Amino acid sequence: MPRSTKQVRGALAPLALLVTIAGTVIALILVCDILFVVFNANPTNTIVSHMHSWGKTLVGPFAGLFTPKNPKQRIAINWGIAAAVYFVAARLVARLLNAL
Repeated sequence: MPRSTKQVRGALAPLALLVTIAGTVIALILVCDILFVVFNANPTNTIVSHMHSWGKTLVGPFAGLFTPKNPKQRIAINWGIAAAVYFVAARLVARLLNAL
């Protein structure tokens, strides 16, 4: 029996929400790590070290996008771009899922 449009839309809404939440959480992790680096957070602190580890994994191909000499600027620029891309991409995918 074919599904109605409302049934399909209802099935994709939770997935769209999940995509939005995942993109936002990834962006927040990257932004927090940028703040930790810029404000010289203690790198031996458990929270800071975990966030930096997650950030290094999530930043992926954006890590070497720009190469200013100052390492704080490098992280702020490259990781900031990565955070923005994750956030915007998640919103776009969620919007497409909701439009189906």
